[in-house]
Amino acid sequence: MKVSLSWLSAYTPIKMDPAELAEALTLVGLRLWQPEATWGYELLVLILPLLLLQGLAVVHGVRHSVGAGVGWLVALYVLLVVAMPYAEVLVSGLGLADLWLDVRGRVARRAAGRS
Repeated sequence: MKVSLSWLSAYTPIKMDPAELAEALTLVGLRLWQPEATWGYELLVLILPLLLLQGLAVVHGVRHSVGAGVGWLVALYVLLVVAMPYAEVLVSGLGLADLWLDVRGRVARRAAGRS
């Protein structure tokens, strides 16, 4: 069975100025801190684990592209256990950054160019 993906060509990625993105994230962040904004916390509970997995994929991909040792991954997982909330938010932020900046792709292209 052949699946046609021609409909994907009709969609273009959202292009947003970094200043507009920072402003939008700041406004959303300020809204999340208000006591009556419980929907924001519930949404964060759903999205943060997904971004954590994305961030872990970035770390694994970058480690593989660069050719670093397994010790870096061991250190990351120890950090995730020892400094749980802070390291989780940091790795989730890396996953969020990868969605817009394509960190894995850039590192892979740069590593392939050096070889």
